[in-house]
Amino acid sequence: MPRSRKSRGVGRLGVKQRASLDDNAMKNKYDIGAAVKVRTGTPTGHCRTPYYLRGLRGRVSVVLGPFLDPEKLGHGLPGYPRRVLYRVQFDQRNIWPDYKGAPGDTLAADILEHWLDPAE
Repeated sequence: MPRSRKSRGVGRLGVKQRASLDDNAMKNKYDIGAAVKVRTGTPTGHCRTPYYLRGLRGRVSVVLGPFLDPEKLGHGLPGYPRRVLYRVQFDQRNIWPDYKGAPGDTLAADILEHWLDPAE
């Protein structure tokens, strides 16, 4: 019986999903509640960070852990090294100047660690 893709360590996107010794030792730079600022810039190629959030401040609400880098996967590369992914909450009024909703409304976005800096 042939082995499945999963048993050979190949993920559903056809990318080799090898365990890295770094993954267990990988530390997140930010903890829940940390104030962060999304970096600005317009890299060429695939990018998961929404343009409208660049330069804005938010707060880490969840540390999702290390994942293969989708910005590399988007170019057909293996996606290593893995990047820590965070769910960051942003005040809607800081994103949309004419926002008419409740003052406490937020937007959550999943952002990779290399796109975040500590908020000053």
